[in-house]
Amino acid sequence: MKNNSTLIDLDLQGNNISATAIQYLSDMLKENKTLQILNLQSNHISYDGAKYLASALKINTTLQILNLRNNDIENISAEYLANALKTNRTLLILNLQNNRIYDNGAKYIADALKINTTLSTLNLTGNMIGDEGKDHLLNNLFYNTTLKRLYIDEDTNLIELSTFLINIINQMKTSTSIDLSNKSLRDIETRILANELRFNTTLTTLDLSNNEIKCKGVEYLTNALERNKTIKTLNLEGNKISNVSAERIADAIQQASPVFGLNFERNVINDEEIQQLIDSLQNDLTQTTWDLQNKRLNNRATCIITRPLYNNTIVTTLNLANNTIKNKGGRMIAYILSYNNTLLTINLQHNRMKDVVAKRFANVLERNTTVINLELGWNDITNRGARSLAKALRRNR
Repeated sequence: MKNNSTLIDLDLQGNNISATAIQYLSDMLKENKTLQILNLQSNHISYDGAKYLASALKINTTLQILNLRNNDIENISAEYLANALKTNRTLLILNLQNNRIYDNGAKYIADALKINTTLSTLNLTGNMIGDEGKDHLLNNLFYNTTLKRLYIDEDTNLIELSTFLINIINQMKTSTSIDLSNKSLRDIETRILANELRFNTTLTTLDLSNNEIKCKGVEYLTNALERNKTIKTLNLEGNKISNVSAERIADAIQQASPVFGLNFERNVINDEEIQQLIDSLQNDLTQTTWDLQNKRLNNRATCIITRPLYNNTIVTTLNLANNTIKNKGGRMIAYILSYNNTLLTINLQHNRMKDVVAKRFANVLERNTTVINLELGWNDITNRGARSLAKALRRNR
């Protein structure tokens, strides 16, 4: 194949190819001038094989797509490949999905992306890359202008995330107030923002409400606020923050600034608070209304607290407005309605439920003949969910 002038696509996936065979293949790649696509998915390339391939990639000038998914590539192998990416000028797509690359391996790749000017797609999903590795990748993407798709999980293209964060960081340098509510921010994005916040001297108000920030994100913010002396108002309402994390960031803020607006409403309810709610509801067996609005209920809490409603014959009104119930909790309520014939009014406004919940309620309403008031306003239900409900209501008599 060294002298072959016609083959452009070679598929060798699932063949248990050893490192020795990869060495022969790599020698061919150093001289071949036509091969553009090489699929080595699901082999056993591991350490030595990656080393041979990396040496070939430094020389080869035609290969554009390389699939190394489901091999035993670890950090040291990732380092070899990363070094090759620093000099390779033809590879466009590299698939490293489902290997054993950890944060250190991600760091090697991130350093290469700072230099590489041709790669357009890199798939790293299904590896062991944590926050530190993601942080390295994000930081170095600020210098890369050619990569268009970098996946670390099925739902996250770091390129889109990087562009978004660059815009936000630029705003933070000049603005006094920034609204980042309802942006689906997680701990990884919070870490980048917190790093900028440490040395920021202009921002006074930051709204991070209704995101996906958890305890780790609070840790990043806490460390930043121990240094930052200018921010005065921080809104963390409607995230997934425990009481312990809330207390920690409150302590940090109190030390940093005596005048501070801090909002922790509608964060994660803890087990003790869940039990208190259950006790209060069960102690009064005559209650016809369960008012659970603004109780910081998430999916788990909702499922635990509402479970007794399966066979309850007293409660007629259930108010769960202004929580963070989302799809799983919404499906739980719909499931309860399949058995409960007493509930008349259900308020699920201002949660984060999508079309899948609307469809589940639609299926239930075709059979349920007791509910007369169902409030689903201010959720993420689109035309598709509305159509499902409309069809159900035609049959509901």
